[in-house]
Amino acid sequence: MLFSKEAASKIARPFRGAGALLLSVMPGVAYDLKAIGYDIDAEEYSFAAFVSALVWGLLFGVVTYVVLQIRGLEAQQQLMLSLATFLFFTMFAFILHMSYPSIIAKKQAEKTDKELIYALRDMLAQVKSGMPFYVALSNIAKSDYGNVSKELSVAVKSISAGESEKRALERVILNTKSDYLKRTIWQVLVAIESGASMSAALRSALDTLMNYQMQAIKNYASELNFAILFYMFFAAVLPSIGITLLVLLISFTSANITQEIFFIVVIISLVVQMAIIGFIKSERPSLY
Repeated sequence: MLFSKEAASKIARPFRGAGALLLSVMPGVAYDLKAIGYDIDAEEYSFAAFVSALVWGLLFGVVTYVVLQIRGLEAQQQLMLSLATFLFFTMFAFILHMSYPSIIAKKQAEKTDKELIYALRDMLAQVKSGMPFYVALSNIAKSDYGNVSKELSVAVKSISAGESEKRALERVILNTKSDYLKRTIWQVLVAIESGASMSAALRSALDTLMNYQMQAIKNYASELNFAILFYMFFAAVLPSIGITLLVLLISFTSANITQEIFFIVVIISLVVQMAIIGFIKSERPSLY
C-alpha cells in the first residue's frame, strides 16, 4: 500500500463503517492480519487499501490519458479508455492489497513448515531422554528455529503466566497458518489428554511431515517438466518459427506485417516467460 501502518490507521479510523462494508468482500483478511501479527484493525486496513487502490487507479488513468492525447485520439475515446484503465487498475490494486496479508501469511507458513522438521527432531530427542514436555517446549522456543520458535514462545509465555498447556497450544493453532504445525499440536494435545506416549505422537508428526516434503518434491518435478516445455515454446518457438510461419501465411493474403505486430509478439513472449518463471519459483517446495 501507499501508506504505512500508522498512516493507514489514522486515515481510515473515521470511516470504519465503510471499511466493514469493504471487508465483506474478503472477510478472511481479518484472520490473515492477525496471523501475521499486523497490529491494525481489519476495517481500517480495508478502507486504507481502497484509498490506496484509488490513488493507483487515478495515476494509471492520468498516464493513459496523456499517452492517448499525444497519439491524437478523439476526446471521447481518450475519456473512455482512461476511465476503463482507472477502473481496472483500481480493482486490481484493491484485490492485491486485500490479498497481501494472505500472501505474507502463506510465506510465513512455508518458513514454519521448513523449520518444523528440525524442531520436531530436537523435541523428540529431548522427550525420549526423559525431559518433561514443557521443558522441551521451552527449549525449542528459546532455540533458533525461526517462526517455529517464535510461535511456540507465545505459548510458553502463556503457560508460564499460569495458563493451561491445552489453552496455550490451542491459541497457537488459531494464530498459525502452518497446517503441519496445527496437526503437530493437535497430536500433542491428544497425547496430553489421553495420557499416550508423547514421543510416539512427535514421531508420528515427524514422519507425516517428512512424507509430505518427499511428495512435494515429486509433485514439483512433474510440474517442472510441463513448465519447461511451455517456457521453451514461448522463449524459442514463438519468436522464431512462429514469426516465420506468420510471414508465410500472410504472404498468401493482402495483409501486411507491420512493425507493431513484431513488437506485440515479442512483448507477449516476454510477459509469458516472466509469468512461467514466477510460477516455477512460487511452486518450488520450501525445504530447509
